[in-house]
Amino acid sequence: MVVDGIPVSLGLWDTAGQEDYDRLRPLSYPQTDVFLICFSVTSPSSFENVTSKWCPEIKHHCPDAPMILVGM
Repeated sequence: MVVDGIPVSLGLWDTAGQEDYDRLRPLSYPQTDVFLICFSVTSPSSFENVTSKWCPEIKHHCPDAPMILVGM
């Protein structure tokens, strides 16, 4: 896509949250500019995972990348 005359590449990755994928998931993180952390507004445990799992994992692998929280 082009934004203000500048070509921009947009790639969205839906990573698996299961523990079986804990070692594989970070392989998709290098060179990520921003993370969208999505959670279910009808599932308290989904929201709790934001602070207990996703934010720490992202901060560990990509400490300078911004995160956007999305309730769905």
